[in-house]
Amino acid sequence: GGAGSSGPGGGADASACSRALSVRLVECNDTLDGPEAVDAKSGALVWEGGLDLARHIAVLPTEESSTPSSSSSAGSRRCIARGARVLELGAGHGVPGIVAALCHGASIDFHDRAADVLRRVTSTNVVANGLSMSLAPSDPSAEGCRFLAGDWRQLSAAVDDLGLRYDVVLAAEAIYRTDMYEDLAAVLEQCLAPGGLAFFAGKRFYFGCGGGTASFASFLRGRGFAVSVDFPIEDGKSNVREVLFIERAGAEQQSSKDGDKEAAASSDDGDGPESDASGRLAKVARTF
Repeated sequence: GGAGSSGPGGGADASACSRALSVRLVECNDTLDGPEAVDAKSGALVWEGGLDLARHIAVLPTEESSTPSSSSSAGSRRCIARGARVLELGAGHGVPGIVAALCHGASIDFHDRAADVLRRVTSTNVVANGLSMSLAPSDPSAEGCRFLAGDWRQLSAAVDDLGLRYDVVLAAEAIYRTDMYEDLAAVLEQCLAPGGLAFFAGKRFYFGCGGGTASFASFLRGRGFAVSVDFPIEDGKSNVREVLFIERAGAEQQSSKDGDKEAAASSDDGDGPESDASGRLAKVARTF
């Protein structure tokens, strides 16, 4: 379809996005005609949770450092460092990730379960908004936006094998089913760098599906994450929506875990972990 435009709004102040922002999006006419289509094709639609999260990201301050301090207070750490590596889960149109790149100079990796959505929708929006794409998606140090296709378990395994770590993880409308919580928590545990942050947007309760921000926050707290509601949206017209602010375990704990993994890997014979990791990411990472 033709290109359209959607502004994340939110009235950013001088400490955050210092200019009016317009995000160009490809127009899609896909329809969701059953429960399976929601998982497979929902990325073709622009969801209100994605716009909520984009608005929130736009007004966050930019920290002029590529390494946010893990010892800072939670309140002062509600920011995105310039040049931070950011992963958007279940990106679809990728509006939050695009806004993070435009407002904060972040480097974005876009994930979606469907490679077709990444090819037709996400990458088109990335180009339309003047962002560059990586020519080497299997290289963890490559510059430009990367596109990762696969389910939560494939993604978690790939980032774990290659040692990919992100300063910030974004997700919108990804927690509508409770049976996804375990895999999503595993993704956060594998993806977030020590001191890393996550922002998850969604409805407080998804009627008919069972998930929601309230139950997901409770689940993550049980896994050792610190979770708070950063941005409630109550317009009186629809279900209450929220943006959750999530912090992972402390840097000391994660460093210990990573050290244990490195020690275990060094004791293996042959090419094992490294060659297997490259092969696994080759199945998940796609170049568009």
